[in-house]
Amino acid sequence: MNPVTLAEQLRNATREAHRQLDHHPLLRPLLSAEPDAQTYAHSLAALHGPLAWLEQQIAQQAPDHPDIGYQARTWALEQDLTQLCHSPIAYLGPRIRLEGRAELIGSLYVLEGARLGGQTIARKLQQTAPQLPTCYFADTGSSRWPDYWPPLLETLAASDQATATSAALAAFACFQQHLEACEG
Repeated sequence: MNPVTLAEQLRNATREAHRQLDHHPLLRPLLSAEPDAQTYAHSLAALHGPLAWLEQQIAQQAPDHPDIGYQARTWALEQDLTQLCHSPIAYLGPRIRLEGRAELIGSLYVLEGARLGGQTIARKLQQTAPQLPTCYFADTGSSRWPDYWPPLLETLAASDQATATSAALAAFACFQQHLEACEG
């Protein structure tokens, strides 16, 4: 299997979900001209629930897949929230379960994509609001994603591509549905 094929499939299948999440009212202020601390803290608090849920699911699967190089980032988000004197919002989204390698890879696609996107947000915040903590967005982990992504894709059979894609969409839904619940 060509690893680019699955990467392209994931990118194409999740394009609209990614766009919706990027434009969500709770996340849009992250890139505003000058986000205020309260709005920023609320955005981070809302991101905590789905991130923590998905990272918990990944941690449960990781022992069965020792080649998974994901490094959790919930700690960094909690550190920023502590500095902002704000608590995380309990998870209000769907309780998906990752039950195999394909589902794990689909979810990792979303979380590692968020890590890459977070670097852009961190750079913007350092220019527009340098007083705000950006540990979560600036955290690059071990930066091993480019190293382990191609081999992970190669381990998936062609029949597992649809499962990985469904899992990526489900991970996006975790964030989207939770953020919608946080708005209400």
